[in-house]
Amino acid sequence: MQTHEAYALCQTHMNKFVRIQMHDGAVYEGVIEKLDNEHVYIACPGRSGDGEEQARYFPYPGWGGPFGFGPRFRRFALPLFGLAALSLLPYWYI
Repeated sequence: MQTHEAYALCQTHMNKFVRIQMHDGAVYEGVIEKLDNEHVYIACPGRSGDGEEQARYFPYPGWGGPFGFGPRFRRFALPLFGLAALSLLPYWYI
């Protein structure tokens, strides 16, 4: 996929829940938040499960730690030239 094709596709699906596959095989599922000429910015829902990452937000036991609350979305900036495929996914709000 060419960069201008990826840009147009991402622009069409702005603020929608999508699955993005990169040329290196990495797959991201999230909401397209922002777009520029070089990158697409997505917010992926869910916690990573990485206790070290969550400890940065909640450094004391009982206030989160590895079993508590962490960030709700992880944000990624993906290069448009690395985009292999983009598909729209159903997303149910709870």
